[in-house]
Amino acid sequence: MSEMLTKPIELASARFGIKNNTASDPSRVVGRQSSHDQLGCDNLRALISTGTRIADAVFIVAAGLPAYALSPNGIDNIRIYTFALALAALFSSMYIHYAGLYSIKNMRRLSVQLSKVVSAFTAVAGTLLILSYLLKISSEISRAWSILWFAFALMSLILIRVTVWRFIRSLDRAGRFATPIAVVGARESLQRLMPLLASEAGKTIRLMGIYDTDEPNFNAFEQIALASRSDAIAEVLIPLPWTNILPLEALLRPLRNLPIAVRLIPELPRTTFSCLSFGERCGLPAISVIERPLTDFQAALKRAEDLVISSIVLAFAAPVMIVIGVLIKLDSPGPILFRQDRWGFNARKISVLKFRTMKLNSDNDPAVPQATPNDARVTRVGRILRKTSLDELPQLLNVLRGDMSLVGPRPHAVAHNERYMALIDNYLGRHRVKPGITGLAQVNGCRGITDTIDKMERRVAFDLHYIDTWSIFLDLKIMVLTLFVGFVNRNAF
Repeated sequence: MSEMLTKPIELASARFGIKNNTASDPSRVVGRQSSHDQLGCDNLRALISTGTRIADAVFIVAAGLPAYALSPNGIDNIRIYTFALALAALFSSMYIHYAGLYSIKNMRRLSVQLSKVVSAFTAVAGTLLILSYLLKISSEISRAWSILWFAFALMSLILIRVTVWRFIRSLDRAGRFATPIAVVGARESLQRLMPLLASEAGKTIRLMGIYDTDEPNFNAFEQIALASRSDAIAEVLIPLPWTNILPLEALLRPLRNLPIAVRLIPELPRTTFSCLSFGERCGLPAISVIERPLTDFQAALKRAEDLVISSIVLAFAAPVMIVIGVLIKLDSPGPILFRQDRWGFNARKISVLKFRTMKLNSDNDPAVPQATPNDARVTRVGRILRKTSLDELPQLLNVLRGDMSLVGPRPHAVAHNERYMALIDNYLGRHRVKPGITGLAQVNGCRGITDTIDKMERRVAFDLHYIDTWSIFLDLKIMVLTLFVGFVNRNAF
């Protein structure tokens, strides 16, 4: 059987220019299996994921011990601390799971792991803080202990992720996660697919056979069946051009009785669609090439986030807003609030509120010229408000009303939308979600005047990336970053 598997690879290597390590040494994957092969890639992934979950919980609880040792006043009620640590371990497991950090795919991406685990654990700490106030036990928990515990636990979570990342990298280099596959297809389809498979050979896949259906007397199914029975093949890929659907049934029929996965690879441009998923409609198979930016559950979750956080912020900000209103009235004649039409969700017109920062009638230019340094239209109080972004505070009312979200693409002036939608591809894609008070573009330095097309393209790129990768943890991360880099910015004037 080793010879049967090697021959197609050798033929394909000559024809398609593919180098595959298994062809030169079939005994690595055929014949006597190693303990890893018996365990299986799926079980290995499950072990790593479960082990990481357990390590997270253990170290989160254990972080309470050095926090206790270093706490200057010690602790009194051990039961409350034990209860808090148990909740912390539970919430951390849930939040980190929902952030997708226990999947092997994300464990390979250290930057994603580190940024999301910080956001997730910060959300855990916030949840515990809110619960302590609701249960009226916050006064019984030492603040020094809480800060020390948070620091030790977060450092532990980061060290766990670095360790797991290094471990997975070593497994990847050894090909321990590589799935043994065979490829069956027409010659033209194989030629397009092979460079992509070659780049992954020995890492995520082991190429066990390449079978050209254009060959005379094609009959690879006996070889595939024999290989699958010895676990030498776990998956078959079939690259499928849209113009060649009819032979599909003939290809699938012999494979239905084998305990292997069979995957079709339709020839769609890789850069055209941000996501592809399979489903069915009316009993017919359907491939989704564009998804709604938020599911109903995600939209409800984001709305709940907006209502809760904006209500809390508005309650604390109300005295500051009253003082700002008085200062605006004393500084220059005119209303305290300024309303301007913008485009909201799905390009619907909304009225956005801001504290007035310019002299009366200076904002009525239909071209909406952006503010510049030392702009004569800006009032004295307005200059401070714009520099600190406090002029945006009334938009909390827009959030409560449902026109805006706390986090999302910033709403641009209508005139700017009409100009840039003709100049930038997918510009209107920004309006697939509600506009926000702050956003991914703003915490990455995209503020101030957009006097070049490149600056606007950079903003739009951040906005679209935010929509494509949205999560509750990304929102929380942006809110935290806004506190440090979003309010005051050298480009705000």
